[in-house]
Amino acid sequence: MTTPYVTHDQVEAMTMGDRVAVLKPVNNARESNLQQIDTPQRLYDRPVNMFVAGFIGSPVMNFVKVTLRRGDNGVYATVPNTEIHIPVTPDAALTGYLGQTVVLGIRPEAFQPCSVQAQLFNYPISVIEAQGSDTFVFFDVPTPQVLQAENLSEHGLLASESTHRLLARIPPAVTVERGRPLTLSTEQLHWFDCDTGLAIRA
Repeated sequence: MTTPYVTHDQVEAMTMGDRVAVLKPVNNARESNLQQIDTPQRLYDRPVNMFVAGFIGSPVMNFVKVTLRRGDNGVYATVPNTEIHIPVTPDAALTGYLGQTVVLGIRPEAFQPCSVQAQLFNYPISVIEAQGSDTFVFFDVPTPQVLQAENLSEHGLLASESTHRLLARIPPAVTVERGRPLTLSTEQLHWFDCDTGLAIRA
């Protein structure tokens, strides 16, 4: 027997449902509010757009504007106003965006403490919250904040603030100190089109 269950609680939806339909409020009667229907794990692993990516997962996904460029040693995603150059192995879909600006989605758990030689992020840590099962690390990057997907068409891609606070989720067994550099698990990154908010994938 199939039983529909409506909830605003993503944790409740993810734990109770075999398949979950993600809806968002819409003002245009011609626009569908059904964003994606899939298993809980695929909603988390392969969100179809920024709305689903930002709604599914706790803590929420970080969104950062980047420019994809080809360098001497491969392709890099460069964060504006920073020295952050993230190495990328683009698939066929992402290759079509070389030289363009896209939105990079980073799950908090994709961050990893690392050596100075391997660092991608080395900005002052603003807050460290030890939760027992996890440690939440907040740090500010000097690049504008990307607005949530539902605000893109109305307000544009970027908020007015000149800094963007990112959140890393670190296992409790790892000691995190202020000034500890971080890197990324690049296999866990997500990419989105700036104009549509849709996921970029082959």
